[in-house]
Amino acid sequence: MKQMIRSSLHRLFTPGTWAVLCFFLLLVPGSASGVIVNGDFSVSDPLSPSFGWVIEPGADVRVEDGTAILSGDGGRLAEMGQTFTIPSGTLSLVFEVISMNLLPNPPTELPPAFEVHLIDADTLTALAHGLPFADGTALFNYQQTGEIGYAANVSVEEAPASGQTWTDVPVPFVVTVEISEYTEAPVNATLSFILIGSGDDAGSVAIDNVKTVAYPVAVNDFATIMEDEPVNLRVLDNDYDPDGTLDPATVTVTVAPLYGETVVDSQTGVVTYTPDRDYNGPDQFSYTVCDNDGNLSNEAVVTLTVLPVNDPPIARAGDDQTVAEGSFVTLDGTGSSDVEGDILYFFWEQPEGPAVILSDETSPTPEFTAPDVGPGGAILRFRLTVSDREAGDPELLSSTDTCDVNVTWENQSPVADAGADQTVDAGTEVTLDGSLSYDPDPEPDGIKSYFWEQIGGPSAVLSDSAAVTPTFTAPHVGLEGSEMTFKLTVTDRGSELGGEGASGLIDTDTCTVTVNWVNRPPTARAGGDRTVNEGDVVILDGTGSTDPDDGIASYLWSVVSTSGLKDGQMAVISDPEAANTTLIAPKVIVGDGAVTIRLTVTDTELGGALFNADEFTVTILDVIIPGDVDDSGTVDLGDLIIMLRILAGLPITNVEILLSADVNGD
Repeated sequence: MKQMIRSSLHRLFTPGTWAVLCFFLLLVPGSASGVIVNGDFSVSDPLSPSFGWVIEPGADVRVEDGTAILSGDGGRLAEMGQTFTIPSGTLSLVFEVISMNLLPNPPTELPPAFEVHLIDADTLTALAHGLPFADGTALFNYQQTGEIGYAANVSVEEAPASGQTWTDVPVPFVVTVEISEYTEAPVNATLSFILIGSGDDAGSVAIDNVKTVAYPVAVNDFATIMEDEPVNLRVLDNDYDPDGTLDPATVTVTVAPLYGETVVDSQTGVVTYTPDRDYNGPDQFSYTVCDNDGNLSNEAVVTLTVLPVNDPPIARAGDDQTVAEGSFVTLDGTGSSDVEGDILYFFWEQPEGPAVILSDETSPTPEFTAPDVGPGGAILRFRLTVSDREAGDPELLSSTDTCDVNVTWENQSPVADAGADQTVDAGTEVTLDGSLSYDPDPEPDGIKSYFWEQIGGPSAVLSDSAAVTPTFTAPHVGLEGSEMTFKLTVTDRGSELGGEGASGLIDTDTCTVTVNWVNRPPTARAGGDRTVNEGDVVILDGTGSTDPDDGIASYLWSVVSTSGLKDGQMAVISDPEAANTTLIAPKVIVGDGAVTIRLTVTDTELGGALFNADEFTVTILDVIIPGDVDDSGTVDLGDLIIMLRILAGLPITNVEILLSADVNGD
């Protein structure tokens, strides 16, 4: 048998049967509040006006540490509830079961149960019902035996399907009642929590965080503003949250305006809109906002109408000009504009400078002739006033701009003369001559400065680039010669005579210096002095010789002198005309000998076959070989014959010496 509450005007407790009783809270007089009051049970005193909840007289219901606790004993009913108006736009009703401890009763008693009801306070009909095992008005029922039942529009966190057994309940858990279908028109509802028990102790249930959940509502806004003026839009003033408050810090512009920019004040939620400069016409942007529970609103559109204002025109008197006296001058105000496209009215006047007569002072482009001025020149200042209405119109707006016309004394340019072209040999000193340059203006005008610069050909260093006649040394060039181009720039004294800001006039001229090739002699490099032994091979290397231009055409090695050589010995060069050749060091008498060698190199016939020579000395050391009595360079049979005759005391003839030196008979 299940313990449940049914709709009736009587209450009856009979062991072993259904417990039938009336809805106590529905019979309590009073008006419904807009939202659930004290759903977090922060107010614990039932006598406080802010408590919000109605407790059945004598029921064991108390609030401890922000939680409502229902306890049942001695067959009493523990019930508490509250009547409120379901806010428009409400999605659901939510409450949290912090703990649920239902104690078993003796077999003769019905087991305890915990129920939740949501009743239309006006029609006394259930707003959420349909338990699978009863036809009562409860939206949620949990039996001590573990059976759970809840309505179709109810969800229970982590619970099995309605009608199943739920043991080891994971508290706390959240119960959500979907009630969006009751929000089209205001509905007064009574929410009640009931603990049913027929035994001595039914246990207890703790409830917390009872609230309705609804999205905040953002309402479209409309505003009319003036061109070029920012406006602060209090977009939240007509927005609302059915069950809480709006969070200004969450105002977000989701679609930016096309013709302006927005800035959101995170403290107030005020959106500052600034239209683009000179824009007028329609514009819009969209935004959203969240409530204090973090629920996001719909997207609202702010429609803006930017009204035009008359902007002053922009005067442009044109660029400053510098003209010569007597010149024909045109002032140009055509760069002036008006953002609205109004017809512009022009008026020119001359506040400074020698007076001139304008062709038409109301024209955008009047003309005049520059007056004659002295050497210091003159500045003529013109002021342009541009208006968007005719004179006398009270809505006339205007602006001004000025331009200066700098009239200069008509200084004639000097005439530069860089002198005649020249042809010179390489290595010679060349003089450039600008002395024929002149200035056609009489004194005090004249040429103030000269400046020479080389603009072509092999580089040269001028003695003084500011001199009238600078000099330089013609560089060495190749066989084909080369051309050097010099530019002379002369400047007159216009900068001194024309007043502050004036500049001297200049003129330029060029001249060409053709440099002929001049053959330069080669340089012979025969190598340094050296010391060798007689019989050594001496390497003669002339490849270190050089020629700066046309190249070396021939080499010639020659023996200049010898000293200390044995009779019949000669210094012979293997190939006297080769760049690299050799010499066999000849034999020398006792002591050292020497050979002096000369290398002569000659360049090509193109430059007249110039030559150069270099000498070096080869010192030859006598090599003594023990036993080589005939000084033949080897110890042989001839040396033995001579030694035997000497030991025998026999005389040694020249013939014997010669024979001993040629023991092979050849």
